[in-house]
Amino acid sequence: MTYHLDEYADLDRSCKQGSICITYAELVAQLGEPNFEGLDTHKTRAEWRLVIEGVPIAIYDWKTFPLPLREVDVFNVGAKTMQGLFLAKGLLCSRN
Repeated sequence: MTYHLDEYADLDRSCKQGSICITYAELVAQLGEPNFEGLDTHKTRAEWRLVIEGVPIAIYDWKTFPLPLREVDVFNVGAKTMQGLFLAKGLLCSRN
């Protein structure tokens, strides 16, 4: 499965498609540091924007404050369709 991080991935008209049980440390180990960190301490503090098999996807925490970011173990997956969720789970679960 091919993917790359892309902070300019076209996520217009995307929305939450589901969530994935994975820790912040696991995401960093598999994808590297987030494209964006510290965006809004009350909503999103870390976000990875990537393209998997040509599909733009965002993986982000949502309203997990005051829990320390490194203790978050469920992240949302945003995309234009459910295909994004399936691709994200396929990529991240196959690498565990």
